[in-house]
Amino acid sequence: FDLVLLHWPVPGHNIESYETLQEMYRAGKIKALGLSNFNQDEYKDLMASGKVTVPPICNQMEVSAIMYRPEIIEFFQNKGMIVLAFKPLNRGSEIILQDEPFVSMAKKYRVTVPQLLLRWCIQHDLAVACKSSSIVRMRENRNVWHFRLSDSDMDTLDQLTKAEDVVQRTERERASKCI
Repeated sequence: FDLVLLHWPVPGHNIESYETLQEMYRAGKIKALGLSNFNQDEYKDLMASGKVTVPPICNQMEVSAIMYRPEIIEFFQNKGMIVLAFKPLNRGSEIILQDEPFVSMAKKYRVTVPQLLLRWCIQHDLAVACKSSSIVRMRENRNVWHFRLSDSDMDTLDQLTKAEDVVQRTERERASKCI
């Protein structure tokens, strides 16, 4: 495998699970290790364990213009890790694809709303994981290099995340990680 992620950190099991992945890495079965949905404290606990010999190269987490958490993104980027944006199109929700400011901004750049949102991710130095079963949309999603969002438009998109949405997401993640 090129990359294997330790998904959904579960208290009391992260270190043992990561050690198993490191064994697979040393055996040549995995080329790189990463994390998924780790917050800053969970990462710090893993790294402080003294058991990590193969550092993770990325952390995959939900990131979109309506779920933008710059503090956690910057934390992992400052550690030299790639932040992999999962659900950058908010699952293709009609809400995000048909609402303002997305529609007017996409028209301004002569792109689709998904292209606009993917470009927003790229300009935040995020790697992007988006899903599509449509060849047309797959091609469209790759065609994001011919334009650049202005600083003003980036700021507009950065401000769309509501504090209560971040709180709810954080609470859902915390509840999902408990056994």
